[in-house]
Amino acid sequence: MQMIECRICEYCGERNPVSALECCKCGSDLSFCAPVILEDLDANKAEKKVWKLNLGTESFTVDDSLEIGRESSKCKHLLTSPYVSRKHATLFQKDGHLVLIDYSTNGTFVNGIRVSKNVEVGLKSGDKIAFADVIGSVNAD
Repeated sequence: MQMIECRICEYCGERNPVSALECCKCGSDLSFCAPVILEDLDANKAEKKVWKLNLGTESFTVDDSLEIGRESSKCKHLLTSPYVSRKHATLFQKDGHLVLIDYSTNGTFVNGIRVSKNVEVGLKSGDKIAFADVIGSVNAD
Protein backbone atom coordinates (compact mmCIF):
# COMPACT_ATOMS: atom_id res chain seq x y z
CA MET A 1 0.00 0.00 0.00
CA GLN A 2 1.53 3.28 -1.16
CA MET A 3 0.78 6.46 0.81
CA ILE A 4 0.95 10.00 -0.54
CA GLU A 5 0.84 13.42 1.07
CA CYS A 6 -1.46 15.93 -0.60
CA ARG A 7 -3.75 18.91 -0.10
CA ILE A 8 -7.45 18.35 -0.84
CA CYS A 9 -9.30 21.35 -2.21
CA GLU A 10 -12.20 22.25 0.06
CA TYR A 11 -14.13 23.66 -2.90
CA CYS A 12 -13.94 20.90 -5.55
CA GLY A 13 -12.33 17.94 -3.71
CA GLU A 14 -9.35 17.66 -6.08
CA ARG A 15 -6.16 16.06 -4.70
CA ASN A 16 -3.22 18.43 -5.18
CA PRO A 17 0.51 18.09 -4.53
CA VAL A 18 1.44 19.09 -0.99
CA SER A 19 3.50 21.99 -2.40
CA ALA A 20 0.52 23.47 -4.29
CA LEU A 21 -0.92 26.75 -3.04
CA GLU A 22 -3.70 26.82 -5.65
CA CYS A 23 -5.97 23.98 -6.73
CA CYS A 24 -4.88 22.59 -10.09
CA LYS A 25 -8.54 22.01 -11.04
CA CYS A 26 -10.47 25.07 -9.86
CA GLY A 27 -7.76 27.55 -8.80
CA SER A 28 -8.99 27.88 -5.20
CA ASP A 29 -6.56 28.98 -2.47
CA LEU A 30 -5.00 25.94 -0.75
CA SER A 31 -2.80 27.85 1.70
CA PHE A 32 -5.27 27.14 4.52
CA CYS A 33 -5.75 23.44 3.66
CA ALA A 34 -3.68 21.22 5.91
CA PRO A 35 -1.75 18.45 4.13
CA VAL A 36 -3.21 14.96 4.56
CA ILE A 37 -1.78 11.50 4.03
CA LEU A 38 -3.87 9.20 1.84
CA GLU A 39 -3.57 5.85 0.19
CA ASP A 40 -2.55 6.42 -3.45
CA LEU A 41 -5.77 5.33 -5.14
CA ASP A 42 -4.25 5.66 -8.62
CA ALA A 43 -1.60 3.04 -7.77
CA ASN A 44 -4.33 0.52 -6.93
CA LYS A 45 -6.63 1.11 -9.89
CA ALA A 46 -6.97 -1.64 -12.41
CA GLU A 47 -5.63 -0.76 -15.81
CA LYS A 48 -8.28 0.94 -17.91
CA LYS A 49 -9.75 -1.04 -20.76
CA VAL A 50 -9.75 0.49 -24.20
CA TRP A 51 -13.41 0.95 -25.06
CA LYS A 52 -14.52 1.64 -28.63
CA LEU A 53 -17.82 2.98 -29.91
CA ASN A 54 -18.47 1.72 -33.44
CA LEU A 55 -20.96 3.71 -35.51
CA GLY A 56 -21.19 2.43 -39.08
CA THR A 57 -17.73 2.67 -40.60
CA GLU A 58 -16.41 4.98 -37.86
CA SER A 59 -14.84 3.87 -34.59
CA PHE A 60 -14.22 6.15 -31.59
CA THR A 61 -12.13 5.48 -28.51
CA VAL A 62 -13.83 6.35 -25.23
CA ASP A 63 -10.98 7.70 -23.12
CA ASP A 64 -12.38 9.47 -20.08
CA SER A 65 -15.64 10.53 -21.73
CA LEU A 66 -17.23 10.90 -25.15
CA GLU A 67 -20.14 13.29 -25.59
CA ILE A 68 -22.49 12.47 -28.45
CA GLY A 69 -24.94 14.78 -30.20
CA ARG A 70 -25.45 17.07 -33.17
CA GLU A 71 -24.22 20.41 -31.75
CA SER A 72 -20.49 21.07 -31.99
CA SER A 73 -20.26 23.37 -28.96
CA LYS A 74 -21.72 20.67 -26.68
CA CYS A 75 -20.33 17.40 -28.07
CA LYS A 76 -17.04 15.75 -28.97
CA HIS A 77 -18.63 13.47 -31.57
CA LEU A 78 -21.24 14.82 -33.94
CA LEU A 79 -24.07 12.85 -35.47
CA THR A 80 -25.98 14.40 -38.36
CA SER A 81 -29.35 12.74 -37.84
CA PRO A 82 -32.15 15.25 -37.15
CA TYR A 83 -33.49 12.81 -34.51
CA VAL A 84 -30.32 13.06 -32.43
CA SER A 85 -30.46 15.72 -29.70
CA ARG A 86 -27.96 18.59 -29.51
CA LYS A 87 -26.43 16.81 -26.50
CA HIS A 88 -27.77 13.29 -26.83
CA ALA A 89 -25.66 11.10 -24.51
CA THR A 90 -22.31 10.69 -22.80
CA LEU A 91 -20.16 7.57 -22.59
CA PHE A 92 -17.47 7.45 -19.92
CA GLN A 93 -15.25 5.03 -18.04
CA LYS A 94 -15.90 4.40 -14.37
CA ASP A 95 -13.76 1.90 -12.46
CA GLY A 96 -12.79 0.13 -15.69
CA HIS A 97 -16.39 -0.19 -16.90
CA LEU A 98 -18.14 1.74 -19.64
CA VAL A 99 -21.14 3.80 -18.57
CA LEU A 100 -23.76 5.66 -20.61
CA ILE A 101 -26.02 8.55 -19.61
CA ASP A 102 -28.87 9.58 -21.94
CA TYR A 103 -29.95 13.26 -22.09
CA SER A 104 -32.06 13.05 -25.24
CA THR A 105 -35.63 13.59 -26.34
CA ASN A 106 -35.82 10.68 -28.80
CA GLY A 107 -34.03 8.22 -26.56
CA THR A 108 -31.03 5.96 -26.43
CA PHE A 109 -31.51 2.21 -26.66
CA VAL A 110 -29.18 -0.53 -25.39
CA ASN A 111 -29.86 -3.94 -26.93
CA GLY A 112 -33.29 -2.70 -28.03
CA ILE A 113 -34.37 -1.40 -24.61
CA ARG A 114 -34.81 2.33 -24.04
CA VAL A 115 -32.64 3.55 -21.17
CA SER A 116 -33.95 5.97 -18.57
CA LYS A 117 -32.97 9.60 -19.03
CA ASN A 118 -30.21 10.98 -16.75
CA VAL A 119 -29.47 7.55 -15.23
CA GLU A 120 -26.07 5.81 -15.39
CA VAL A 121 -26.31 2.57 -17.39
CA GLY A 122 -23.44 0.07 -17.37
CA LEU A 123 -22.42 -1.33 -20.76
CA LYS A 124 -20.57 -4.48 -21.68
CA SER A 125 -18.56 -5.41 -24.72
CA GLY A 126 -20.82 -6.32 -27.63
CA ASP A 127 -23.80 -4.22 -26.53
CA LYS A 128 -25.78 -2.67 -29.39
CA ILE A 129 -26.56 1.02 -28.93
CA ALA A 130 -28.99 3.24 -30.83
CA PHE A 131 -28.79 7.01 -30.43
CA ALA A 132 -32.29 7.74 -31.80
CA ASP A 133 -31.92 6.28 -35.34
CA VAL A 134 -28.09 6.00 -35.38
CA ILE A 135 -27.09 2.41 -34.55
CA GLY A 136 -23.74 1.17 -33.29
CA SER A 137 -22.02 -1.06 -30.76
CA VAL A 138 -19.38 -0.96 -28.03
CA ASN A 139 -16.38 -3.23 -27.65
CA ALA A 140 -13.55 -3.53 -25.14
CA ASP A 141 -10.04 -4.34 -26.32
